[in-house]
Amino acid sequence: MKRFLILVLAMVLAASISASAKVKPSGFGGMNGMLVFTPTGGLVIPTGDFSNGADIGFTIGGNLEYFVAPRVALTGGFNWQSFGNPSPSGDGADFFFLGIGARGFAFDDAQVNPFGRIAGGLYQGNSESNAGINFGGGVLYRASEKLGIFGEGSLNFVFGQGSGASTTVTFFGITGGLSVTIPTGK
Repeated sequence: MKRFLILVLAMVLAASISASAKVKPSGFGGMNGMLVFTPTGGLVIPTGDFSNGADIGFTIGGNLEYFVAPRVALTGGFNWQSFGNPSPSGDGADFFFLGIGARGFAFDDAQVNPFGRIAGGLYQGNSESNAGINFGGGVLYRASEKLGIFGEGSLNFVFGQGSGASTTVTFFGITGGLSVTIPTGK
């Protein structure tokens, strides 16, 4: 819980600093009305008693985003998280996440741009489907008008039922990816 509070406080501090900063335009133009594909990959780290001691894992996936405003995108995405288990008695856990969400940026047009993201949807794992949410933040570096790279950290909550009581599986994600603008004829 302490880590969660520290993460939330760090995000609030970063948002406060970025909101007060004046960033000159990058010259790449705003993203309003743009369609963007963001393939991702990275590490996932379980917390607490997770699937019979499953260890660190990896994730791959992607989002399709549409910027409804210069700093706000609606997203739809798919990710696969796979956790290994070093013990011979366990086989780890896999989750497939399909969800929708939003991503908001600190600036309209900046080469280095902090962002926050939230998504909710369905986690399918080990023959069970469970609702879940994830949220986090990161930084996008725009290498050109059409291409950027980003890194982000996220916290994932998967809600389920176990032994007649509700349970929550929690894990952190540290991911990186590309931001590729798709021509829309705009």
